Amino acid sequence: MKIEGQVAMRKGFEEEVQKFNSANTDKISLQSFVAGEGRRGVLNQATQMDEALKGTPNVIVIQPTDNSALARGLQQANLKGIPVIAYDQYIVNGNLASFLSSDNYQGGRDNGDYIDKVFEKGKTIRIVVFEYPRVSSTMDRVDGFFDSLRSHDRSFKVLKRYEAVDPSSGEAAARQFLKDFPGKGSVDLILTVNDGGGISIVKILWEAVWI
Repeated sequence: MKIEGQVAMRKGFEEEVQKFNSANTDKISLQSFVAGEGRRGVLNQATQMDEALKGTPNVIVIQPTDNSALARGLQQANLKGIPVIAYDQYIVNGNLASFLSSDNYQGGRDNGDYIDKVFEKGKTIRIVVFEYPRVSSTMDRVDGFFDSLRSHDRSFKVLKRYEAVDPSSGEAAARQFLKDFPGKGSVDLILTVNDGGGISIVKILWEAVWI
């Protein structure tokens, strides 16, 4: 609802459905659900999945808020023979008809390759990570980043990890970061996993004249 990349994916899907309906006699009837952010969004989406299954749709297309919270819903869809298409994140413990995502691991590696060129060789890079370990895309980005640093034989130390994936959690994590690391120069690198949390983090640190 507030993460710009995911909003864009939803709007793009809805636009394609409209194009199809305007060009074909057979129409796609689209029922939309928006889960929202944070833990409440995870719980909302699990409930929405149950509601969607009661209507026995021809297909379910979903951008999961959590890799495991929708496992039961996916299993129910499998039992009913309803194909489930997931994008951006997968769902565990069930069979997806299709899974569509960008190469998040490679994106992380690209970031790591860039950082290797920024810092002088031999330096131990002090890193703080703002992550979200509940979805595959953000985990893949972190894994790719650190695998890249290791492949370049870079020395690094993760000073602390925070959880941030949407604007509100990004703001809260950034404010806690300022308490934990008040001094400039105490951290060499901040890694965020998406625009949803990352933009808020940059905004808070900029306003605090930390960066």
